[in-house]
Amino acid sequence: MPNAKQNLVIVESPSKAKTIGKYLGPDYQVKASMGHLRDLAKSTLSVDIEHDFEPEYYPLKGKEEIISELQKAAKHADRVYLATDPDREGEAISWHLKYLLSIPDDATYRVTFNEITRGVVQESIQHPRPIDQNLVDAQQARRVLDRIVGYQLSPLLWRKIRKGLSAGRVQSVATRLVVDRENEIRAFQPQEYWLLDALLDCGAGTFTARFYGTAEKKMDVPDEATADKIIAAVSGVAALLLTYMMPSLRTMFTTGSAVALALFTAIAAVLSVVAGLRSKSFTLGCLSFAGCCVALTALFLLKSSWLTEAFSAVLSALCLFTPFEEFVNSSFSIPTLVYYLTVAAVFLFFTAQGLEKRRWN
Repeated sequence: MPNAKQNLVIVESPSKAKTIGKYLGPDYQVKASMGHLRDLAKSTLSVDIEHDFEPEYYPLKGKEEIISELQKAAKHADRVYLATDPDREGEAISWHLKYLLSIPDDATYRVTFNEITRGVVQESIQHPRPIDQNLVDAQQARRVLDRIVGYQLSPLLWRKIRKGLSAGRVQSVATRLVVDRENEIRAFQPQEYWLLDALLDCGAGTFTARFYGTAEKKMDVPDEATADKIIAAVSGVAALLLTYMMPSLRTMFTTGSAVALALFTAIAAVLSVVAGLRSKSFTLGCLSFAGCCVALTALFLLKSSWLTEAFSAVLSALCLFTPFEEFVNSSFSIPTLVYYLTVAAVFLFFTAQGLEKRRWN
């Protein structure tokens, strides 16, 4: 039985509980909830649609022992700190724990750890806050929407396709987007257009100029007859290069902005994975960021000239401190790989800020 002077800290993961317990010392008892303890019933809709979509929660089957153990520990604790993950799921778990442990509002101490380090854990425990009801409501809305959509659409999938399929809020909307895009593709009507390029001689050399329109307005060249009229108007002035164009669906739906978006998404995903390995935080710690900067500085100092291609530099950053054999070795650890990906992501962050234009001597 815990000492009466002990404070109870509840996290989600048992491995995280062990580490945090070492950092906080003997005045704190750290226990794990093992994820969610309450949820909607599996066998029924559990959402009262007629009364403002009120969810009906029940203790999860198989979690009775954990709930009982946490209730006993909370009863003998001086304070109960709800230290579940800092995302909306973690906030909802803390909200359910508050209900199950009968914690009053004025005695609710919610803490979050953006990093599982001694300094951050000890600092965060000194600054508790109330439960963020907005995050809780966001999680409940997601859960309720999942249940309503799933219970109504899944039986249709069972009848039309096969048993065992399930529909959810993401799959349903994604399917609609795919259908809408397919309809756009099928309705697309290719239109002929022409490009007129003039090869001009300025004395010191030649250059190519493209027809834009008249001095008053921009003009399109929709057909060969229009192109011939323009050629006749400038006949003898320049040598014209004509190109017949018929846009394809491939070029229509491929843009530079899509490539930029994909690159940005990749960087964000790497940073999220790195930060979420232990804390599920969306931030990269100051020490980790500083370490990446040191690694990148070493990279630039070891290079005699700036690498013209950003991805070549990223590849160099990945391989700079590790032999190639280690990358192909089956024992190469995931945390080590994440470290190199973090260095690469920080490099791309600086590149996006315009540092690619500087030269390091």
